[in-house]
Amino acid sequence: MQISANTSMLFGDLPIPERFNAAARAGFANVESWWPWPDANPSDAEIDRFVTALRDSGVSLRALNFWAGDMAAGDRGVMDDVEQLSDFRENIAIVIGIARRTGCRTFNALYGKGRSGASETQRREVAVANYREAARAAASVGGTVVIEPLKYPDNGHYPVLTLDDADDLRSEIGEPNVELLVDTFHLSANGVDVPAAIAAHANHVGHVQIADFPGRGRPGTGDIDFVAIGTALRGIAYEGYVGAEFVAEGSIPTPGELAAALETAR
Repeated sequence: MQISANTSMLFGDLPIPERFNAAARAGFANVESWWPWPDANPSDAEIDRFVTALRDSGVSLRALNFWAGDMAAGDRGVMDDVEQLSDFRENIAIVIGIARRTGCRTFNALYGKGRSGASETQRREVAVANYREAARAAASVGGTVVIEPLKYPDNGHYPVLTLDDADDLRSEIGEPNVELLVDTFHLSANGVDVPAAIAAHANHVGHVQIADFPGRGRPGTGDIDFVAIGTALRGIAYEGYVGAEFVAEGSIPTPGELAAALETAR
């Protein structure tokens, strides 16, 4: 398994430019990140510092989130929000610009929680249109947009709770480079049999993130059977990256230790 460090979770207490060096020191050659800035449109200088820090650290950016609103205030995406349509469309261009400079090819777009107060039908129409725009832009760099189910009820009014929900949305969007994100924590919290869901959606698993449940800690701190998940991923011949997206307490396991957790019975 190819393991990437989610720098927003594992090293989120550090300034953004320092996170990549911290990942490299922890043994990671590959990283991923949530949208690093609070705004959809950071300055050119901020983007330059991000890209330069990434390049200087020697690690490779494998996945990046689109802007998802004010995450600290509880937002979980803006795809469904017509009031932030122009900001998100500008953000698409910025994300693709970063992709051209870094080689990143996987982009996570969180759906949203109905912040605008629009009807479910209106939200869906806006979200589908935004996903299509994002996917078409990502296609220009050979990239993939992934749809992530999130934990309920913490993210109430977020309508994508399972891989079935994500796959229904993917089909409605209708773009060939839209796939599903398997997050073991969120899916397990929603009562999903994760290995079975992986097998059921074998052709559309675009990215994987691991954290245990409950607690969102490193594998082995909760109840998830990661060997079964690893077996399911090998069963569908998954060749992408597995993001380490858990709450870091104490020492951070190496990529080799995380890969072993997906292969060795506890």
